[in-house]
Amino acid sequence: MQNACIDFASALYLGFRHASAELEAWPELTTGAPAILREPPGAAAVARSIAQLAGAEHAAVFPSTLHLFWDLFQHAGGPNDLVVYDDGIYPIMQWGIEMAGLRRGVSRRRFAHHDPGALARLLRDHPCAGRLWIAADGFCPGCGRAAPLAQYAEMARAHGGVLLVEDTQAFGLLGPGGGGSLLAQGIRGADTVMVASLAKAFGAPLCVVAGARERILRLQRQSETRVYASPPSAASLAAAKAACDTNAREGDRLRHRLARRVSHFRACAAAWGVAASSAEYAFPVQRCWLDDRQQARRLYEELARRGVHAVPQQSRCGARTSITFLLRADHSFEDIEYGLTTFTRVLRTCRRLTSGERRPW
Repeated sequence: MQNACIDFASALYLGFRHASAELEAWPELTTGAPAILREPPGAAAVARSIAQLAGAEHAAVFPSTLHLFWDLFQHAGGPNDLVVYDDGIYPIMQWGIEMAGLRRGVSRRRFAHHDPGALARLLRDHPCAGRLWIAADGFCPGCGRAAPLAQYAEMARAHGGVLLVEDTQAFGLLGPGGGGSLLAQGIRGADTVMVASLAKAFGAPLCVVAGARERILRLQRQSETRVYASPPSAASLAAAKAACDTNAREGDRLRHRLARRVSHFRACAAAWGVAASSAEYAFPVQRCWLDDRQQARRLYEELARRGVHAVPQQSRCGARTSITFLLRADHSFEDIEYGLTTFTRVLRTCRRLTSGERRPW
């Protein structure tokens, strides 16, 4: 018997739920003091765990990627500095880059998605007289590919710059122990910075930044959001600590369990003739390709009526429209089969309709 609702719209990939009864108790939800004056209890311990997991010298926690990217690019001081970024980056990182341009006059240029050649040409045609940042997502769930970070890192070093990786999708899933895209591609060094929200694989609504000790300490000292915005709550920090602890004990088992569910989804999709995305890794974002946005909207609504919640999606990287299934370690094989068979039936019905037929969906 199937559940009344099967959720394929949640990105809690490892299945962490963090019920209040499972977390360490806290005496107060927030200290009422800005982080610049006093770190909230537990923040330093979470930062140490993340730095160790990411293979970095130091780490810090922020309430969200929006707070972090507001601060991070303010270190770029003026028009001699240059931020070059992948065309498909996460919008919140792009907002931070654009704000640095508006407030500081920092030059910004974009290059074609996952194209080291385009990046090399851009750096040749627009030499940087100041500080250079190369910004990219570690993994693109739209096209199912990891960014060529080793080539980006090499170019950053050649120009005395910094490679900034937004790794929200991959952190907790890829690399040794789930340490992220840089470790997965064997990249370490003081000229790299990793940023990730823990709200996906680790299920904790806060952001971490990891890199060279002095760079992260300087970011903390100069941060505006640590002065004018509230720090992460005790609940968020307790969830992050629980996730780090569980990952140390059981992370590899959970990642293996998740990979089996991704493989099962792909096998079922292939057997039933569903045009679904593939990926270099057993990645839990699985996209079923469609003809257009209108079709995606209709399918999304009809799937929801039948108890299957998925995500209608148009990728930033130019990939086609899709209904996307976000798989989790706590999905059963039966959940996956029901979701895909329901999708297949609805899609076939939708395609049988002609433009002149009137149907409620």
